[in-house]
Amino acid sequence: MTFTLNPDFGFEVDKVTVNDEEVTVTDNTYTIKNVTASGTSIHVTFKPASTATDVPFTVYNDIFSVGNVTTAVIIDLGEGNEANLADLSADMFKAGARNTRLDGSTVIFDGMRNITRVYVNNDPEPLGYISPAPGSDDLVTDTPASGRYIIVEFEFWNANGYTSGSMVSGTLQNAFSTILNYRVNVDREIKLTDGTTIIPRFTQAEVVNPALDKFVPDKTNPGGTGSMDILLSIDESWEDLGPLPLFIYNHGGGRGGPSGDYFAPVQTANGAAVLSKRQLENPGKYNAHIIATQNHSNNQANNEALIAYVEKLAAEGKVDLNRIYMSGFSMGSMYTIGFYNRNPEFLAAIVPLAGGTLPTVEQLTANPELTKTAIWAHTHKDDGAGNAWTNYFSTGAGASGLYSEANVTVLETNQAFNFPYYGFDWTPHETEAQLFSNLIGQSNASFRYGAGHEEYADKNIFDWMFAQFRAENRIDDLKETVAGLDIVGGKKNALMVKLNQTERFLDTKHDKPEQATNMLNAFISQVNAFVNPGTLTEEQATEMIHAAEETISYINYITDLR
Repeated sequence: MTFTLNPDFGFEVDKVTVNDEEVTVTDNTYTIKNVTASGTSIHVTFKPASTATDVPFTVYNDIFSVGNVTTAVIIDLGEGNEANLADLSADMFKAGARNTRLDGSTVIFDGMRNITRVYVNNDPEPLGYISPAPGSDDLVTDTPASGRYIIVEFEFWNANGYTSGSMVSGTLQNAFSTILNYRVNVDREIKLTDGTTIIPRFTQAEVVNPALDKFVPDKTNPGGTGSMDILLSIDESWEDLGPLPLFIYNHGGGRGGPSGDYFAPVQTANGAAVLSKRQLENPGKYNAHIIATQNHSNNQANNEALIAYVEKLAAEGKVDLNRIYMSGFSMGSMYTIGFYNRNPEFLAAIVPLAGGTLPTVEQLTANPELTKTAIWAHTHKDDGAGNAWTNYFSTGAGASGLYSEANVTVLETNQAFNFPYYGFDWTPHETEAQLFSNLIGQSNASFRYGAGHEEYADKNIFDWMFAQFRAENRIDDLKETVAGLDIVGGKKNALMVKLNQTERFLDTKHDKPEQATNMLNAFISQVNAFVNPGTLTEEQATEMIHAAEETISYINYITDLR
């Protein structure tokens, strides 16, 4: 029996064994003679051709509201080398992967990826996606005629959801990080623009995800009480812009991953990862630091460790404590509401998704700080919080007028209408993709409450969130405090004059925020001057200075919005 051994293009025969003993092969054929018993076996392995050139490629992952997805491999022809778009086609490439969990042995995908198109680019990144049709908003159909990088785009989403092998963690549930092992072949030489050709030996160089690569693992209180693993993304623009907002996102139950797998929470649907991508897509629009928590514990010890961590960032000049935002899904929503109930003064806004019990009228009345945190709750009508939150914002505390800013969206469906989902609907509990993909006005809701629905109809949830601010105009409080001071009339009048002047500078007729800030700083200096001779106590001074500083923050924020 004569066997002919046919290597793929770019490969050659490496070793042939018959019954586990190596044999000599001539012209890629081998004949087994005198077979006298059953069980004879022949085995061949192949290797890259000796004439092949090493060509590295990068596995490119992207973030969508549903999670971390492998969308392409990017082939680097090397500096000075380019290929023509006209010489490339999707049918000349094949790509497959054998992906495992971090233990290296538990296989979550082993197979081929469907290639949707191949084109060139001058930078190592995709130019939008055509899959699924009609393509992404940033799709560049007029691709460059030539380029150093060959982009091999994969199918990663269709009418049934994500395609096999596309989700890095394997599925939407059971988050964990993955070792991605991709392989790429071609069936012909690659022509370069200078007229030469290469037989490529493709080797995987790295795996990248621009949105996730911004994060680094950390702990809120290493070795101490309430410590929690987190992923932290620091926006370096704070060095020029000053303290920035901070967004904290808490994953749903079962999506925290095993201990030591720090990136597990951002492998599936995660608001922190989505904001990171929005920052890349909209430079300068969402300047903020981001924290993704991992395996959070809904208790005050955990909260206090997180607060101390954030306050340390603020002390370093990085974080604006008046603009701390928190959101979470399911169990993460319960953590968000639990944190808010215990520490409302710390948060400017919360966005709970599908879980948790919001405060009663009695609780809001007993602790007015709860009412100063803006809220936009989201849930599906058929999910656990559906009826409860509908009632809460219809006849309950949410509609009591106690909140400074309160909104709810109770969804009829969890359909996400933008790329790559185009109307795909999740089960009632899975609200993340809908929230972080849709514009506010796109959501298919059965009940809405709050002014935000009209004002932010053509914007997304991050636009609303970043408009919320914890500090207030405390001039009225300060005037009331000063009026009640038991001090000499002249000194009381000196303080009151500065507050009246501040108020005058802030009215719509004068609109002089800089002068108002200067007057408040003069007020603070005079308060400090009254402490040493005993005119004011330390406690009185601290209270008034805090109110003045909060008002200055408010003035600065309003000025920035303009």
